[in-house]
Amino acid sequence: MPERLKFLTVIAVVVGSVACLQLAPAQSRQSSIPLETDSRLSARQCLTLAKDWLEQEKFEKARVWYKAARDRADDPELRKLARRQLVKLRLLGKPAPKLSLDKWIHGRDRRSLAEKVRGKVVLLNFFQLACQESNHAIHHVMDLAERHRGRGLTVVSIAVVLGQEAFQQSDMIKQFVTMQNFNHRVGLDTKEAKTFQVYRGIDTPYAALLDRDGRVRWLGRFDREAVERKLIKLLAEEVGQKLPGRSIIMPMSRGGRDRIDKRAPRLNSKIWLNTPGGQPPQLLGRPRLIRFFTDGCTYCRASAPALNRIHRDYAKKGLVVVGIYHPKPQPRDVSFEDFHSAVRQLELQFPTTVDADWEYLEKIWLGARDRNYTSVSFLIDRKGVIRYVHPGPDFFPSDDPAKVRQNEDYQAIRRAVEKVLAE
Repeated sequence: MPERLKFLTVIAVVVGSVACLQLAPAQSRQSSIPLETDSRLSARQCLTLAKDWLEQEKFEKARVWYKAARDRADDPELRKLARRQLVKLRLLGKPAPKLSLDKWIHGRDRRSLAEKVRGKVVLLNFFQLACQESNHAIHHVMDLAERHRGRGLTVVSIAVVLGQEAFQQSDMIKQFVTMQNFNHRVGLDTKEAKTFQVYRGIDTPYAALLDRDGRVRWLGRFDREAVERKLIKLLAEEVGQKLPGRSIIMPMSRGGRDRIDKRAPRLNSKIWLNTPGGQPPQLLGRPRLIRFFTDGCTYCRASAPALNRIHRDYAKKGLVVVGIYHPKPQPRDVSFEDFHSAVRQLELQFPTTVDADWEYLEKIWLGARDRNYTSVSFLIDRKGVIRYVHPGPDFFPSDDPAKVRQNEDYQAIRRAVEKVLAE
């Protein structure tokens, strides 16, 4: 059987399997989610599927297939490509990072950039003076700026220096911008190219597209046809429009799946910190993310900033993050001073309480089972049902290749929170 026919046959099986999963009665909320990939597909075939999902802006499905491609690739170049796309997917569909520039060198006015781009589609064009392809792309960028200006497009070019510093001094770049008669604002990135890196750039010419709500919708090497095709689509959208293909999928818990869809035991703690008047927070009918922690725990210390960030990002949307202090290595009486000291050491900013005798930990997690960690987290929905479990020990955002698991866990928790808040 020809290779392409084999590929199409397997795709038909995958599609049919997904259809069956969607039509069959779900045994649980997680078992019904068609996120598994067919093991018969090669890395190259997984990349083809991932690219198709990415073009449709179904970022979660694209992420699944790029991970499959990464894990199955024997070719280092294919593996590198999958990894690069996974890095970009951490940003796609998310709020655009701020521009950390050294200075503006052209087109600055009294309005801040935030004011100028509010409700607009933004094209960020990264270029190098010493890059011939960048210089050629500039003419296309200026043409796009002129052609679509009246439809709500704002263009910002950012000069980066990735090498040949002697030929890319600030005054040289400014002279080049003046000679080329740039028709839009131009900034100079920091010496470390911070903005270029945070937008996942590797080489120039490189571009990013932001929608009217300030979300990153496209990243890649500048290509006039691809950029303009995406631009036209974004310019037709309204402020507040839902992302195309945006369906929030509950990620699969890495461990503790025996607790999924179980009703969480009631938390009857009397002692609280980080709440008004030391009173218990209102948990009934509200989604909550519960995290167990203790003093002297390196995993807890590593995860604390991520928990604070989740608290800041989602508290106004209805999520309650709750920290539960449990003494180690075994249950014991805990003084208020010890409890307060543990919270202060981790600089926790959300409601925290004490489970000195491990009663709640036993009910929700330990029971009669052997567990690897007690530094666990539970996401509980408005009905009091456990929807996601992080089995420990730590999670936090990171671009460090050695911290892939921690970063993926952190991103999974955020997706799970967004899913529960949307219900």
